[in-house]
Amino acid sequence: MCTNATTLPKHEDRATESRWTSEGFAPWKFACLTASSHCSRRRPEPPVASFALRRDLREIFRLTFTASRAQSRYLPRQADRSTLRQILLCGLEDQVSFGKQCTRVEATALGATAHFADGTSAAATVLVGADGAGSQVRPSLLPNAQPVSLGYSAIYGRTNLNTTDHPLVPGRLETSGVLAIGSPGKTFFFTTMAFRERPRDAFRRFMCKPPGRDQGDYVMWAISFPDASLPAATARGGSDALLQFAKEQAREFHVALRQMVDASEPGETLLVPLRMTPVKGWSSNSLTLMGDAVHLMPPTGSHGGNNALRDAALLGRALQEAAQGAIPVGDALARYQQEMLAYSSREVRAALRMLRLSLTRNPLIRVPLLKVLPVLHPVFQGSDGPVAVKRSTPKGDSSDH
Repeated sequence: MCTNATTLPKHEDRATESRWTSEGFAPWKFACLTASSHCSRRRPEPPVASFALRRDLREIFRLTFTASRAQSRYLPRQADRSTLRQILLCGLEDQVSFGKQCTRVEATALGATAHFADGTSAAATVLVGADGAGSQVRPSLLPNAQPVSLGYSAIYGRTNLNTTDHPLVPGRLETSGVLAIGSPGKTFFFTTMAFRERPRDAFRRFMCKPPGRDQGDYVMWAISFPDASLPAATARGGSDALLQFAKEQAREFHVALRQMVDASEPGETLLVPLRMTPVKGWSSNSLTLMGDAVHLMPPTGSHGGNNALRDAALLGRALQEAAQGAIPVGDALARYQQEMLAYSSREVRAALRMLRLSLTRNPLIRVPLLKVLPVLHPVFQGSDGPVAVKRSTPKGDSSDH
């Protein structure tokens, strides 16, 4: 009944990571069939924390998440997007088409039709635009709701945890999401992806075809900076040029963060413009949107992936009711849209507030944040102070750096 309008480009997945909260984890757990052992997840278990730090890694504040054993499934945790996506696609090979580019969609008397660049089309009762920030479905529903630049971009990278002789991640931060605030307009974020189970072993249990390369534990990092500071030639120069620019931007941060960038894997660097989409609503009996296609937001707070999973669970329940004849399809889509826009608009505002706070140039905010809070924080929460890290050298390299 429900046809996903997204057409997935046939390419090798970049290994990226999402940080799930309870809102996103519930539908993820459902999608993964049963208990958490079926999906790769971070170790160890609680406590889990999110840190805000200065660029010298002195603590500004932390949020610590604890729970009983019964409630531990609701703790924030990481998931590798590539692994999760491949597991969820297992068994759907004949239902998902790759390599097609959707150019436009249209509502019809019987539902909706998607048109593709190769001249083919596909008709469905309901067509769901889950095709991300560059959605080709959104213009048909919301022609004036195009992504708006926030004036900043981020370079994402991935660093294998086994590339150096010494630990890359300071011990007290290895199970945390960490945001380090640098000079005005610049931040450094990282988090560790440590698999509870090797992805290759999980694919075998699910009887899925394993990927060509086995996935190992890694650190996902991202450096945010003003768009104006990125040379146009670098933006067009590919992964190597972006990595070199990231190394230059990381020079002002603690040596532990610089080492993550220096040891980054070639070809795993990606430029992501930070944007948001202003959406107020729409009316359609056959077209709808989910994920970044409808509520694009900056990554601050890790709300994007969680909201996309929440959208999928909510829309699935609504369409199931329609398929069972409980309500008309149009009413099911309207109910989904109303609830989805209510919670996603709150998350967009929260992500924007966090982005503006972390990148602000206002000294009336930066001085209390970076000078006063780090002094007061240990009194109330017992900060460990700045982090001391031994300089790491690549394996097999005994030279003095």
